[in-house]
Amino acid sequence: MNSGSLLCRASRYTITFLQQWYSTPTHRKYFSDQEAFDLLYTQHNTHIHRHHTHHVNPHTAPHTQHTD
Repeated sequence: MNSGSLLCRASRYTITFLQQWYSTPTHRKYFSDQEAFDLLYTQHNTHIHRHHTHHVNPHTAPHTQHTD
């Protein structure tokens, strides 16, 4: 089983959950600014990306490669 694709799938579900959670009226007052959500979204993706880079062979998951 490819743990990389499983992680990607889990990440998409998490993002969907976050989008729904932050769009609810209860939480909108805290995250009414799109920039705030973009920041959280970026931080989440960075965390997932680090996890990928550490655990997944870059040859089997080219999207995890860094150029730096």
